[in-house]
Amino acid sequence: MRLIPYIQFYEFEALLYSNPSILDETMQIDSFNSKLNQLNEIINAYASPEEINNNPNTAPSKRLLNLYEGYEKMTHGCDAAELIGLSSIRTKCELFNQWLNTLEALSPSPMS
Repeated sequence: MRLIPYIQFYEFEALLYSNPSILDETMQIDSFNSKLNQLNEIINAYASPEEINNNPNTAPSKRLLNLYEGYEKMTHGCDAAELIGLSSIRTKCELFNQWLNTLEALSPSPMS
């Protein structure tokens, strides 16, 4: 058995910044006003969504809570991730993509 660890130094929500438009649309399901401009300002300040987690007070989830009152990781986060899709997340999040590439490159071992 092989173990290929992946240590994510940022919150799950960082991956959601891969597509600010879809993230904003998902959050509006609960009748929130669009915050797309603010989301774009956040992502444009960083080279990658994976770099957004630079302070506990400005972590990706804290930023979403500040923009969208009532943000819930298990509901809104999962919905947004599904709509954004793995392909978009992989395109924008290089470290996450590299880990997935490593896993995909493993050949299945024969069952004993």
